[in-house]
Amino acid sequence: MLCEDSTIKKCEVLEERQFDLRTDVYVIGELKNRYGTDNVRASFIELAGKVVFQLENQDGRYATPGLQILGDHIILTLFDRGGSISTHPLHIHQRPEAFLRVLLGITFGDAVVLGFDTTISPVEEGKKKIQIIRDGKECFILVDQLLFISGSLHGRGTTVWSGVVTQADFPELEEGQKVVIKDSFVDPLRRYTEGKILKILEDNEIKGIPRLLHEQQVQASHPLDSDLQLNQSTHILRSLIKDPLPADCKYHLRVLSRLVSTPKGDPIYDFSSLAELLVGLIDCLKGESPIIISTGPRSPLDSTLRCFRDCRCTSSGHQPIQPVALCLSEWGRVQN
Repeated sequence: MLCEDSTIKKCEVLEERQFDLRTDVYVIGELKNRYGTDNVRASFIELAGKVVFQLENQDGRYATPGLQILGDHIILTLFDRGGSISTHPLHIHQRPEAFLRVLLGITFGDAVVLGFDTTISPVEEGKKKIQIIRDGKECFILVDQLLFISGSLHGRGTTVWSGVVTQADFPELEEGQKVVIKDSFVDPLRRYTEGKILKILEDNEIKGIPRLLHEQQVQASHPLDSDLQLNQSTHILRSLIKDPLPADCKYHLRVLSRLVSTPKGDPIYDFSSLAELLVGLIDCLKGESPIIISTGPRSPLDSTLRCFRDCRCTSSGHQPIQPVALCLSEWGRVQN
């Protein structure tokens, strides 16, 4: 059954189209025939692997509940970008009311409870619109393509779309101009966010970088009070737990950030030749020196950019940081 986004969730049988395991599964369960320490661990690992596949195929969803049904026991786990949190194993026969609450909760829970971002909504088959609040005004961007979605379970959970805007919402742009929308869970304590860095570069008139149009922290309704709007963060659910979390319970405090920028660049794999790719990379690296000069030799941002420079030639167990991700927006082209 496909559940639509509404306060009282309506469910309709999928008669008009074929059921799609990638997009139509809202909650995943892992079933074992008996309860035991080994099965608890093994089923959790298998469940986490399936949740990764689920989140990779459902853009606009940043958390999901999962079930482990182990003989006559059940465990409810919530996966989000801050980590995962699980209930104690519940004996189905000894605590039937709790078991029923779990089933009803995941069946009739609203979109926020199930981990969906309610600022992203479908407009027609295969298309959606993204809401932003710009200068106190509600604006919408019509999404036309999913450009990237993170394959990791925890962390930033980056998702990138391209979309078109109206001149009424973005008077500085032409009607129907394409923009890039980027959602990611960021550390709220970090001094320099991606949007702040782009703004600093723009203020210093650095060329060849994306133009920042908008940055905001995305809000959603509180799970217990739909009239209360909060920044979407990994802390909201954990704040509802009456008992304090164990000392060894590790999770990352992250807040959902949304950036809108222009222009929309071409994917790096769309270059027609290796020479064309190298010209683009050279243009990017050439643009790094004036950035460092403009921000000052001892500023924290300068240290970050020097880290880009120092790390791109290193070889270690981690992927080297590439300045391309920050600077390259207008691709270099080779003259024929």
